[in-house]
Amino acid sequence: MLCATCIVTVPRSFTKEERKRLYNKFEPYFVKEFSRYVTWEHVICFPFPPDSDILHTAIQEIYNRELYYHLISKTYYTKKELETVSFFQMGVRNPLELEGVDASRYNTQYTGGCPNCGRGKHLIGNLFIDRKFIRKYRIGMLEPNYFVSEDIRQLIEEAGLTGVSFEQEVRDYKGRELPQPFYVMNIHHTLPPLSPSTWLEDTKKRQMVSSCGHGTIYLRSDLQYEREKLEGAMDFNLTAEILNNDQIPALVVSAKTRKVFREHKVGWALYTPVLLTDGVVGTNPYLNPPPGLG
Repeated sequence: MLCATCIVTVPRSFTKEERKRLYNKFEPYFVKEFSRYVTWEHVICFPFPPDSDILHTAIQEIYNRELYYHLISKTYYTKKELETVSFFQMGVRNPLELEGVDASRYNTQYTGGCPNCGRGKHLIGNLFIDRKFIRKYRIGMLEPNYFVSEDIRQLIEEAGLTGVSFEQEVRDYKGRELPQPFYVMNIHHTLPPLSPSTWLEDTKKRQMVSSCGHGTIYLRSDLQYEREKLEGAMDFNLTAEILNNDQIPALVVSAKTRKVFREHKVGWALYTPVLLTDGVVGTNPYLNPPPGLG
């Protein structure tokens, strides 16, 4: 397992030549295993060894140029190391993301939740949507819920995967037939809070909140937990936190779930290893951010 800290900034005031010069200056120090993250033409993303002198030099140069920046912790696993990982954050797509709406547009009913931003609302009955948005999906999210197709439901049940049931359906809002049945995933198990070592950026620290007072917590590293806190985890779990710009907790699945899904070529999913530690290891730099971070 190899780690890198990526410094990320958007140098709108830089010319292309200035960005290229910055890249040429620091490129010899990049952690080569993270080269796929390197960008410089529009957004700058440079991966350095964690807490290294060259990282701090780059941070100082970015700050001296009056640029705000983010630090993102990345982890590289070999194929052999991936086989030892117990849990993964499972990222799936939202068919309505580009529409800028949620399923309430199609008369899906919810209860509770913030009247301004909708956080905390719960589905009542079945979920309704225009069928054109999900016909190609097998798994995805329709905030604040996850959904699966009939074949994935059967796969989950036949494999004996735990922590999820399927009492509610996803239906077309006009009553039209879907290519196959779809179901809402009712995930029953919520994990304990993330380890304090997880890199979380809370926008409330920068007074960036909506009118209801809810801010956004951005995940700037892998999910991290103290090992003993996941002893009761199931095959499907939700984080205690709502992260990034989602209105739904992150989905954490077991290695068994990942293996079953990959064997049956379930697409539309990205698996990021969850880091389990013996006690709290490391600190979150966003708790006491230096000038310019965030």
